[in-house]
Amino acid sequence: MSAEYEVVADLKDRVPIDTIIPFQEGLSKKQQYMIMLNNSKRVVFPGVVRMIFQNYVLFVEINKGEIYRYNADMYESLYKENRIILIRKRTGEHRVVYENGVFYPEKGEFLLNSYKRSGGRKSLLFKCKEGGHFIPRVHQIIAMLGYGSLALSALGSGRPIVPNHIDGEKENNGIGNINIATQKGNHDHHKMFIRPKYKNGFNYVELFWKKWSETAGGKAYANLQP
Repeated sequence: MSAEYEVVADLKDRVPIDTIIPFQEGLSKKQQYMIMLNNSKRVVFPGVVRMIFQNYVLFVEINKGEIYRYNADMYESLYKENRIILIRKRTGEHRVVYENGVFYPEKGEFLLNSYKRSGGRKSLLFKCKEGGHFIPRVHQIIAMLGYGSLALSALGSGRPIVPNHIDGEKENNGIGNINIATQKGNHDHHKMFIRPKYKNGFNYVELFWKKWSETAGGKAYANLQP
């Protein structure tokens, strides 16, 4: 654990990307859906994980914290060298939606990159075939890819742990910016690093990285860098 705030898992604790999460009794519906999403995953390009939920296919950029999706009832995909091509089933019209590490989303058709808001966080909204909705937040999906079943314990009310944004930026959902902290650790982290807006000439993000780089967690992260 960090000497500054209680961290349960950080980058050195990441699980292999192909880790499968087993189902068990007592899981909430959202946890079950998250497991289904996790266990469908396949790495299709470096840093890009494909996941499937019902009729939707998701492409997750785990390092950038972005998620793109398309409706598999309307489009089929073709993987060709370093590209992903989507083909509209009804007309045969096609688009290159990924090439050389870059996604090309559109508004309202083919590849989408729009988000809903849930609790002030970027979220996806899926209407479930059996009724109701599945609303995973982007950082929850990224945390699950990085930390496996541990991240499932961070879902729901009364959860003992939470995904924590290291720099305090809720929009920065890359795995390098997410660890798993206790509830107290998350609160202490906010109080110590995020709440101060300006101090000693640093804005709050710069102040955080300056302080965090001096902690055990920050030094461990620096040692992991190439």
